[in-house]
Amino acid sequence: MGIFAVFNSFILVMGSLANLGMSTSAVKNVSVAYATGDSQLFSRTAIIFQRILLITGTIGFLSTILLSKYLSELNFQNSEYTWSFILISIVILLNQLQQGKSVILQGTQRVKQLATATFWGLLLGLIINLPLFYIWREKAIVASILVTAVISLLGMVYFSRGINYTKTSLSLKQLRTEGAVMIKMGILISITSLATQFCSYTIRVFIVRYGNIVDLGLYSSGFALVSTYFGMIFTAMGTDYYPRLSKIASNEEQAFFEMNKQAEVAILLLTPLLCIFLVFIKIIITILLSTDFLPIVPMVKWAVIGIFFQACSWSIAFIFLAKGHSKQFLINESITIGYLFLINILCYHWLGLVGLGIGFMTQYVVYTAHMIFIAKKIYGFYFTKATVKMLIMQLLLVLACFSVTFLDNTYMYLIGITIIIASCLFSFKKLDRAMGLTSVIKSKLRIK
Repeated sequence: MGIFAVFNSFILVMGSLANLGMSTSAVKNVSVAYATGDSQLFSRTAIIFQRILLITGTIGFLSTILLSKYLSELNFQNSEYTWSFILISIVILLNQLQQGKSVILQGTQRVKQLATATFWGLLLGLIINLPLFYIWREKAIVASILVTAVISLLGMVYFSRGINYTKTSLSLKQLRTEGAVMIKMGILISITSLATQFCSYTIRVFIVRYGNIVDLGLYSSGFALVSTYFGMIFTAMGTDYYPRLSKIASNEEQAFFEMNKQAEVAILLLTPLLCIFLVFIKIIITILLSTDFLPIVPMVKWAVIGIFFQACSWSIAFIFLAKGHSKQFLINESITIGYLFLINILCYHWLGLVGLGIGFMTQYVVYTAHMIFIAKKIYGFYFTKATVKMLIMQLLLVLACFSVTFLDNTYMYLIGITIIIASCLFSFKKLDRAMGLTSVIKSKLRIK
């Protein structure tokens, strides 16, 4: 887990450098161009974006090869992983190409195809990687990362084949001129993304240097579990939310309504999952990892509370990108990265692994307050009374589940399951009222 964390952190850092933030900024450009109905404009936008990613991906690929020996010595204090970093360079390029296709699907709001491509990519990756790890153990780490990248790219290419482009020719000068706006916004986003990944990377290096590789493995596995379990909610909603918000960002009344609605839906979907995770955390870790990873339980419990506040801030943060205010976004995120780094380093130094969980929670409590303050000051945004009431009620349910985890197992499961049922019923009732879930379920059953 520790070795995998080092490679994964490097891929994220190098990917942020090579990507220039365009996988985020280009969603707005593609969605706006597609919404006009002008096939020529959409085709030019999509082709420019994908060609830029190919160029930057190639630069990242070559740079990683050239620095492979140095990277091995920097990360592992020896040159044994030089060839591993050379193979990782291929992943950098493949990820760029994959993101190009992913953004086109997202910008054209082909959410079903994007979800299907992601699902099959993960499933096939799992089927292929399991025997690799079984046979070669830790020696299969780099191979598994490469296999996953190849499968993800092939999936995106396959499911994006239905998108029609109008034939268009672009010279290098045209590519540079017309891609300038996209790149300008993307670079500012890239700076924040790179700083975030570099901060995460530095924290991991700090853990190895002042703790040990075991602590890093525990930390990485814990947060991988949390990000995988809850990240699907953010990914699923963000895929649709960002392009939708971009289209109405100029109308603040509509945008504020959408932001409130999205915050409510995110919390209503997440709260039952957070409660389930808290109550059954030991069982989940034992099944998905092993009993050797039970020391991460306290850290993960605190991190779960942080996920709640992450969801609150998540719906607000998109407004800066949707409006194209990349400089303000850069300022916000730069401040955030500063206190994120400081909080995590201090918490680990004082409290060890559990401190990293407390640090994660603290950073998102502060970030939520920060986002609310800035969005209100600049745009006049506010959470409605109904949204605030719902957020408080759901937070109390999460805190109640967090509290019962300190009880004896018999009482913990009895009270915890009761809270989980209450949370599920409350969320379903609210979502049914807003989205007509009962009617949707009945219609699906009739069709089947």
